[in-house]
Amino acid sequence: MAIKYPVATSPSRMRTHDECPKRYYFENVLKLPQPENEHMKRGTEVHKSLHMFVKKLSNSLPKGVRHTIGELSEPLMWLRKHENIVDIEPGLCANPAWKSVDWFDKKAYFRVKLDARYVDPQSDASSVTIIDYKTGKQYPEHTQLMEDYGVMQFLEAPKISEVVTELWYVDQGRRTTAVYDRKAALARLPNLKKRVAAVLNDRKFQPMGVVNGKCAWCPHSKKRGGVCDAG
Repeated sequence: MAIKYPVATSPSRMRTHDECPKRYYFENVLKLPQPENEHMKRGTEVHKSLHMFVKKLSNSLPKGVRHTIGELSEPLMWLRKHENIVDIEPGLCANPAWKSVDWFDKKAYFRVKLDARYVDPQSDASSVTIIDYKTGKQYPEHTQLMEDYGVMQFLEAPKISEVVTELWYVDQGRRTTAVYDRKAALARLPNLKKRVAAVLNDRKFQPMGVVNGKCAWCPHSKKRGGVCDAG
């Protein structure tokens, strides 16, 4: 039977490919299950709890971040107070021509799922703020992620003039903010196009986990009972 390669990707899939194309192959081409570890489980629970808190479906913060929320407390309460203008988990999607399309469009090519988004009520609808909750550590590649969010938001909303992207590190109680105007953000589109194409056009899927040490944590490694014999 012919192998069916993915026709769309996302930041998380691209991160997997960057770390090890072979792992990407196992999970996104062969569709081998990825067992949920404790870090993934906690991340899911924290995200869900924060969404419920913002939308006033819960009156308490997640147990795991109550004592680490730090400087995020004030902006979090602002989101809760203005929950009527906050979109929870909105999706951004582009087709191969890099035109904004519906999430479920048959020609979906690149998808981004956000945690929260709102139009600045004092900006005359010209500024959009994007928020992504992060559990765990801050990594260098997160800067690229913020840029990708900005690009995708401008593609979806041609009339806005500013995008503010915020990564909320809930375990450290702080946030990183970047502000983009349309020209600056869309200047990054060629780079995003190149990176997405590299993932979707890959047919070799070279194992890189041995080089960067990721094999030790990969559920597909033979040492962990998986099918990969690379490391």
